[in-house]
Amino acid sequence: MKRFFLIFVCSIIFPALAQSASWDKTIVAVERKAETLKQTMSQRGFTMGMLGATAGAYGHEENTCSIAGRLVGQTEAVLELEHYPEPPIKSQMSENEAFDVLLYVRWLESWVGAAQHLTNLPLDDVRYIWNLDCVGQWGIPKEASVSIEQPDADFVQGGENMIVLGNVDDGFYEKFVAWLEAHPETKRVEVGSGGGHLSDAVKAGRIIRERGLQTVMNDRNCYSACVFLFMAGVEREIWAPFPMLGFHQAAIGTTALTRGHPVYDIVGDYVEEMGADREFVIDAMLQASPSEMNAPQPEMLCEHGVATWVQWDNCKGRRK
Repeated sequence: MKRFFLIFVCSIIFPALAQSASWDKTIVAVERKAETLKQTMSQRGFTMGMLGATAGAYGHEENTCSIAGRLVGQTEAVLELEHYPEPPIKSQMSENEAFDVLLYVRWLESWVGAAQHLTNLPLDDVRYIWNLDCVGQWGIPKEASVSIEQPDADFVQGGENMIVLGNVDDGFYEKFVAWLEAHPETKRVEVGSGGGHLSDAVKAGRIIRERGLQTVMNDRNCYSACVFLFMAGVEREIWAPFPMLGFHQAAIGTTALTRGHPVYDIVGDYVEEMGADREFVIDAMLQASPSEMNAPQPEMLCEHGVATWVQWDNCKGRRK
């Protein structure tokens, strides 16, 4: 991706950086800003440990979308996401005031991580992330989506992890099985997709279960048919920053299928086979039209057996 002659950070957020000439220079400047603030707060007796582990993912999703929006030419859609005034540093500070400053530092660090990641991706990948994870979220209108061909399924092997990229397209099942045959070392399947064909997802899901594989969600949302891949793992883990598991009504063409259609019997049987709550999943699907997404809170996914573990909310022992 070309990364030159970009004026990136608006003066509302980082006044000193408003004239940065490139992403690389801006990233370095923000890193320095965060480190300076940390050192200043440490001298006053306040360290990042005050935030606790749950703040580790603070700002990740907002920063990912604000950066992606600028990269794909949707700056106007992300201006509100970038508005984070720097809290004042006083000679004498209460714990609450110090907490606010340290949380701002965490947000800066999150911005750096997201910027380093996104600016090194092909632009089509950034467009896919923008459409999948950002449009319709954080006040970003659906009209801000950008044109891109829906990516076909692809896979990457990282040690024992099989990483699923792209959509669950027609023929996904055959490609999925072929990849596993070529990579018998696979123990975990990392999912994240805009969805696709339910039948292929269900067939691939049964292969995941037969082989005793785990499924994992890290930083990519998993929508529609992808949900049924995730649900197939013998262990089903969701890690911070808690990507969304999105449900919506089944459809044939543009026609939404209502409760009572036979497809929900197929879905329900599969969900029960995987050890999750049939009624919860069907209800979650019916709460959103085919063009929308319903993303239940992680604790609900645990409670109803869709996930078996969520970072910072270990749900071992609940229904599987």
